[in-house]
Amino acid sequence: MKIAFIQKLISHGYVGIGVKYKEIELFYKEIGGACHCIMLIDYQDTGSSPISTEFLRSFKDSVINYLESRGMEQIHMLGVVTTYSEYVAEDLIEGLMPYWVLDVYHDRVVMPEGQPQEFGDLRSIVERMNAGEVQNANKTGDTSGGRIVVRPGSSYKNRLINFNNLMILINVVTFCILESMGSTLNSYFMLEHGAFYWPAVNVDGEYYRFFTCMFLHFGFEHLFSNMIVLYFLGDNLESAFGGKRYLTIYLG
Repeated sequence: MKIAFIQKLISHGYVGIGVKYKEIELFYKEIGGACHCIMLIDYQDTGSSPISTEFLRSFKDSVINYLESRGMEQIHMLGVVTTYSEYVAEDLIEGLMPYWVLDVYHDRVVMPEGQPQEFGDLRSIVERMNAGEVQNANKTGDTSGGRIVVRPGSSYKNRLINFNNLMILINVVTFCILESMGSTLNSYFMLEHGAFYWPAVNVDGEYYRFFTCMFLHFGFEHLFSNMIVLYFLGDNLESAFGGKRYLTIYLG
């Protein structure tokens, strides 16, 4: 998606500016006597990325000074953050500049609430990436504040296919199987089928219980309350960190 975005910029007359940081790419184009500069920020690996808000603040000033030295006076800058979650992008930018998000987890371009919906000719370029399909979030049942979402249809991933929903499915199926065999409210029954019991681990060495207990629930209310929490918190966690890291956190 990022490569397609860059290709569209170049094909529509945007000029690249060489920088020494692999996480940042700069492009600019003069439109109507003003310089529209796009700072493409790769922030997918948040844990080890050298990019920070303070770094971007200093880097932005350097870019503006560079463009001004080339005789450009009206400089408009937009950050486009490539990441797994628009909320991660919001924390990174912290009001430093207007920004959009290349959401690589959902394969879409997000123009968050409160951010400019137009930037030179960039809106039309993004629309062309998806054959002009622009969906208003309010019209599609999204209650996230009326943001506009542009979805590249050919590569859009089905949101139902993710590790979080897989974990929910495993928990529910496990519960149904156990209920068909006995009662999940019976402590002895659950102990026989992998529930955690410290003497069994410490004395008998049944370490597998550390794993099996993660998918066992004592009664429907226990299952229901846990799955509701997992559905919302787990979904946000996976969006922020990606599927493999989410699974590592879940199992850990």
